[in-house]
Amino acid sequence: MAVAWFMEYDIPKEEKANKEYMKYIFDEEYSCMVMDRCKKLGAKLNVWTDGLHHIVMTIEFKKLEDHAKLFGEAEWREGLWKLDRLVLNSRTRLMWPAGQ
Repeated sequence: MAVAWFMEYDIPKEEKANKEYMKYIFDEEYSCMVMDRCKKLGAKLNVWTDGLHHIVMTIEFKKLEDHAKLFGEAEWREGLWKLDRLVLNSRTRLMWPAGQ
């Protein structure tokens, strides 16, 4: 069964916190790690913004086992925990097609 994982958050606007977030995403290459893991699993990654510091990231997995494999990796979980500490109003959801 296909599943979709969603993460939604606000990028901090305060200068120091924003710099820490940007450093983690780009300089420490968290965004590259996310893209690489998704590509390796054949999962579809989308990242959306409203241009006002709000981000929605979705990862569509072909099967639930792929989601479990990714979230079973300690490096993946540690990366998410660090991201969660750097952003505001973080929320995640795992969803599947209605009627299944």
